[in-house]
Order: sequence, then C-alpha cells, then structure tokens
Amino acid sequence: MPKSGGTTISNLFLSLFEKPYRILGTQIKYDNAVSCYENFKKDFNKIKKNNYDFISGHIQCLDFFKDRTSITTIRDPIERAISHYNMLIERKLININTDIEECFLSGLIPRNPITQMFSCKNSYNEEVNFDNKKLAISNLKSVDLIISVKKIHSLINYLISTYNLPNILYQKLQMNKKNYFKKNKKNINKIKKYNNFDIE
Repeated sequence: MPKSGGTTISNLFLSLFEKPYRILGTQIKYDNAVSCYENFKKDFNKIKKNNYDFISGHIQCLDFFKDRTSITTIRDPIERAISHYNMLIERKLININTDIEECFLSGLIPRNPITQMFSCKNSYNEEVNFDNKKLAISNLKSVDLIISVKKIHSLINYLISTYNLPNILYQKLQMNKKNYFKKNKKNINKIKKYNNFDIE
C-alpha cells in the first residue's frame, strides 16, 4: 500500500534475497499511468519462469502463485491520507494552502486506496462500493501476514529470522520531514468522506 512503509521493506529485502524482482507501476491505473497490476500481467510468464524468491511492488491482491508467502503493510486510513498530503507538499506538487479535498477530487490522493487495491479494482475511474469492501476483506483474509506500519520493525526481524538473512542496519525511507496538515475536525471529516470504506 502506498504511504504504508512498503518502500522501506521492499528496498531492504530486494538487496537481501538472492533473486528479487520489483514490479514497477502505480497502485491502480489512472490517466496515462501503467499500474503495477498491468505490468505484472504483461510480465507474468517471465516472472514465473525466473522463479524469483522475493517479488514486491504495488501489487493488487491476486493469487497467481501457489507456493508463496504474501505480506502487506497497512496503515490507518486517516494517517495514510495525511502522510500522502505531506508528501505532495514536500515534492512541490501542491502548496501549503491546497485544501486536502482538492487532492482527493483531482486524484492526487486516492480515495479508499485499501479497498481499491484489495478488491482488485484496477482503475481510478471505477467507483468503490459496499461489494468492493466485502471483496477486499475476503481477499485480505488470503494474505499470510498483514502488518501495521507501526510494527514494521517486527516484520523485518521476522523475515530475517525466517529466511536466515543477514542482520542489517537500515533507515526508514520516504518519511515526511514535517507535518503540514492542519489537523482539525473539518479536515479530518474530509478525509473520512473519501476513505469511508477503508475506515470501515
């Protein structure tokens, strides 16, 4: 999930496993962007043939491999949206006076991204609904490890121990330097409005 610690995890284990593969692409398809799912489907035979021991990316919850352990990091939807907003400011894609609702309406911050990703919606233009939420919950039940972003250290320790990998020192990546979000009831309600299924 974007803004949920996945880049830190991916970069660590892409360097520790012998045969890793990172699937590039966005979380879901929007405008001219190619989604990770589309790249995964396009390269599926190559990926399967090469028998990689670690595959990562913004991959939707799709069970193409029978002999695997699947892991996802997940984050409180409100914290995730705030982090995404702060990232947009730091990357100078918006300014500090941009209303967070504008970010949701323009697609700079995805709406219900957890539900979108785990219900396997592959287009930002498709509306997320109650059935998608049910499917997302069902698909999440097939994931072997679901880790809160707050417990990433435990996941790293677990993977190092389980796969007998070398001990490492690391630093969290893509962390925002500052909180620019004006945390008040009005702004929190805007986040809730566009993340209702994720919050549920």
